[in-house]
Amino acid sequence: MKRINLFICAAVITAALSSGCVERKLMIKSDPPGAAVYFNQAYMGETPIDFDFKWYWSHRVELKKDGYEKISNLEVIKAPPHMWIPFDLIMELLPFKVKDNRELTYTLKPLTEDSGAEDETVIEKIDLND
Repeated sequence: MKRINLFICAAVITAALSSGCVERKLMIKSDPPGAAVYFNQAYMGETPIDFDFKWYWSHRVELKKDGYEKISNLEVIKAPPHMWIPFDLIMELLPFKVKDNRELTYTLKPLTEDSGAEDETVIEKIDLND
């Protein structure tokens, strides 16, 4: 009887330690594809791309492509209700993976002469000897 109880306890502990987790994936697409993606200032690759993200809330997303205007947005990714406190702990301990897939899509605008020109400040040279 003691061996059975020991075996059951060991099985429960093993199941708890090998429990699933929450898998958070973000897919970023662009039109046209092939834009460089920076997520929280880290280069992730080119669109279309999907990758894991670790936390919810605000993230800086930047897209850059030659011949197109740069996009720089602060995106807020809100947690679904089942990931709110205290439910998030339960989700982390479930014996299977919980998936949360998100998608962001951007349209890049071609550069024009107006949008590509940076504001240039003209500094006049003043001769103090006159």
